[in-house]
Amino acid sequence: MKINYQSNLNPKAYNIINKFVFSIVICFTITNAWSQSAVLYNFDFRVPDAYRHEIQEYDQKGKKKYKKDYYGKMVLDKYLEPISVEEVHSICESAAEMFKRKYGYTDVKMMYPTGSGSTTGKVSNFPNKGFKKAVKKNTVDAYITMEFRIENRVFAPQTSLYYEEKGMERTMFMNITLSYTIFNAQENIIDQKEISLKDELDQLFSENYNSEIVEKGYKLRKLYLTKEELFSIYELAEQKIEVLE
Repeated sequence: MKINYQSNLNPKAYNIINKFVFSIVICFTITNAWSQSAVLYNFDFRVPDAYRHEIQEYDQKGKKKYKKDYYGKMVLDKYLEPISVEEVHSICESAAEMFKRKYGYTDVKMMYPTGSGSTTGKVSNFPNKGFKKAVKKNTVDAYITMEFRIENRVFAPQTSLYYEEKGMERTMFMNITLSYTIFNAQENIIDQKEISLKDELDQLFSENYNSEIVEKGYKLRKLYLTKEELFSIYELAEQKIEVLE
């Protein structure tokens, strides 16, 4: 059935409204054509266990507690200062916002792990999927893998607890980098960047600790890095890589 509709608008007003609606449609189409999304499918956040704060558990009598290890052997009950899932997500969200500003992405998804496994020298709960799975699960314009790394340059360093219990000082010698690679769905590289931190670290540590900038990294007279310091170091690295051309 055909419906006849007669407008009460005069022809001039009708033409103006038509042009206005057409302009809105065109703007919406252009915006959609240029809007791009991405997924951060892998983010390795690597910090040597020896450079993190190790904590010993004690019983009510002040004696060191023990626990069974994977092989059933009794070992000291000690653990690294925990970094919560919420804190990990906060770092990832900061990275997402950086990619949005730098590349104009409207959305950056995350591929967080379903479980919280533990790997030596690597902080848990960061995105840890492979490229093929990322492409299979996400239809986006860009697939991002990222790595923040504090590399130890001291041979076989002891844990912070070792020095703490012996009342000893130590010097951490480290090289700090942040890098990422962005792929398209065919695994062709769209862009990749890498920066290292040395001079920038002095604004965090030089006032309160003995430190030295050397050719192969940064030396810091300190027992360990707190998680707050790790977050601050990452923030410096993120700021530096964002402005890198």
